Amino acid sequence: MLVMGGIVGSGIFINPYVVAGLVHTPALILGAWLAGGAIALAGAFIYAELADRMPKVGGQYAYIREAYHPLLGFLYGWICLLVIHAGGSAAVAVTFAKYFRVFSHGVVPEKWIAVAVVLLFTVVNCLGVRAGGRVQSAFMLLRILAIAMIIACGALAHEISALRRAKIELSVHLGSIPGLWIEDKRLSLSVHLLGVSPALQRQARQQLDSLLLPFQKSLRLIENLRDAEIVPRCISGKGMAVEQFLATPPLRRALPIYFGDDLSDEPAFRAVGKGISIRVGAERPTRARYLVRNPATVARVLTRLERSLRLNTAKI
Repeated sequence: MLVMGGIVGSGIFINPYVVAGLVHTPALILGAWLAGGAIALAGAFIYAELADRMPKVGGQYAYIREAYHPLLGFLYGWICLLVIHAGGSAAVAVTFAKYFRVFSHGVVPEKWIAVAVVLLFTVVNCLGVRAGGRVQSAFMLLRILAIAMIIACGALAHEISALRRAKIELSVHLGSIPGLWIEDKRLSLSVHLLGVSPALQRQARQQLDSLLLPFQKSLRLIENLRDAEIVPRCISGKGMAVEQFLATPPLRRALPIYFGDDLSDEPAFRAVGKGISIRVGAERPTRARYLVRNPATVARVLTRLERSLRLNTAKI
């Protein structure tokens, strides 16, 4: 973690927009980062070779002292202390202050935040190497998490943009079909076909398949009996969502109860496992353990369940 923390610094959150402002195109932005990575890799190889040939304590100070003159090594050590590392620490503190000021809505001035951060970490390092190492590891994990979240948000933003474009295409080509309406759920689209005649339903589904072909890398189509759902590919289905929800520590021993009325609920019925899975609607092949005919029955089941839970809680 110490080595990774030295490589992946906080500058990763502020440098990309500077690079993007200078080179403008995605290819050149990635090219600049690849070139920088290649230079850094060459430097790593050089230091690895120096460490193998000159295994002495002191790093760059030792290499400069032996290669040039002890005076230059001495000056480099003091420059590191007073300029290089101090400047790097100040830059990181200012970066933190900029972001903190945004989240705190400017309650505290930037300079005071930066000074407080430097003083705080000075105290932490004075407590010992172990304390400093633990803080470094914790912040490195947070940086990795933040970078992963940025990547995920970028992927989702791209697919949401594709979803918006798909909605326009569908509205233009399918909007004139009687009884069909498109519901925008922000993170997905539902094309409702319940009020469409059987002949026009077949035509609408065929058109839907052809209209979504240009978006197949970003969006996926889930066909149901009465509608069709269009979702970004990075968003998992209901089954995965139920599995992740039940995997959280407070719910591992809970008894899950899941009601569903469509084909898209089948993966969720399977994910519930030994819990209570209930399909709502007409009888057909399903993974659900129980069947109820209509939403009114669902309401009665939930009412009885609530009463039973209240009685059991009162007895306890």
